[in-house]
Amino acid sequence: MGSAAEQWSNQHNISLLSDSGGAKWQNIQSGSFLDLSGGGGATPAIHGWARDKGNQNQDWTTMKVGGGGLIIANEKTGRIITMTGPKQYAACVIATKDWIRNETSQWERRPHPSGNGVYWLVCKGFGGNYCLDLAEGKSQNGTPIYTYPISDAKNKLWRFVSWKD
Repeated sequence: MGSAAEQWSNQHNISLLSDSGGAKWQNIQSGSFLDLSGGGGATPAIHGWARDKGNQNQDWTTMKVGGGGLIIANEKTGRIITMTGPKQYAACVIATKDWIRNETSQWERRPHPSGNGVYWLVCKGFGGNYCLDLAEGKSQNGTPIYTYPISDAKNKLWRFVSWKD
């Protein structure tokens, strides 16, 4: 049957990326991970949380869509990360079961010039100038994830970590 993310991708005729294979996204500054708040709900927030190997709220799959966009879906629930709009600056990041067919649900894994598997997770909406940002780079569990303009601040940089690591 597959994971909820696989079922979602089949339902929407979207292919999984071969290198997504299930991953956790770790913030470079704090070391915390993208986490689906409470693992569900109507429109749960995405926040930073300490690593928890058994926590499926931190397991994500990346799917490729037309136009070079990526959908980032939670493995357990199939909920996808989307930027709330229309506010561009400091917009909340939520997870929804409904694919909002616009660029606020599509992301780009943009490599940072330093290399080393470090990326900005850039929203393709609003000109592709906004990336996931761990609020003030705080390491406390529950720290909100927003979108802010791209910069070299470490709280805006993420590493793709295999589930098995």
